[in-house]
Amino acid sequence: MARLERLHGIYNYACLVSIAGAFAGGLAICFSTTGLIGLSLVALIFAGLADLFDGFIARKLNLGAFEKAYGVQLDTVVDVLSFVAAPAVIGAALSGGDPLAITCIVIYMLAGLIRLAHFNTEMVGDQAPTDSHTGLPVTYAALVLPVLLVPMELLEGAAFQVALGAIYFSLAALFVSPFKMPKPRGVSYVIFPLLALVLIGFWITDAP
Repeated sequence: MARLERLHGIYNYACLVSIAGAFAGGLAICFSTTGLIGLSLVALIFAGLADLFDGFIARKLNLGAFEKAYGVQLDTVVDVLSFVAAPAVIGAALSGGDPLAITCIVIYMLAGLIRLAHFNTEMVGDQAPTDSHTGLPVTYAALVLPVLLVPMELLEGAAFQVALGAIYFSLAALFVSPFKMPKPRGVSYVIFPLLALVLIGFWITDAP
């Protein structure tokens, strides 16, 4: 199961969940470019759920050094697709070309890439595991955007564009800020999926 004979890559259960998350991130991009914003947010939520559980599954497996290293790299590449690129494309689709909103979305992408590069650099050495993240992980975009875009449906025109830009700029700032936040554990693996189900139900209903 760990390797398929003639294919590059590792295909243990954790990696398969990561790849499923990348598939959802790709769907989020494709849906948003065709105007299906509700479905793109649903796909983004599924990508977030995959990211929540791939690390949990990996910790239950007896992985070798190469599998662990590959899992770290795969996780980062999937994060770029699902939680940097996909939210940016969703935001661009919603922005109507507003220059301020677009600028904030580009800043969001840059901050996400800087954060992920920093994370990968830290992982080069044998870092002791910690109970907290430094700054907001990019994966939280899969929660923040579907939640905050619900009340934003009441806004129109310039007010919507300003709020949209503010969300992306705030996320960018949180990505690179040095504050500490606990990593998900225990009850989080119940609360987050339940919240995800509520949001999926809303955005599917809202989809055209």
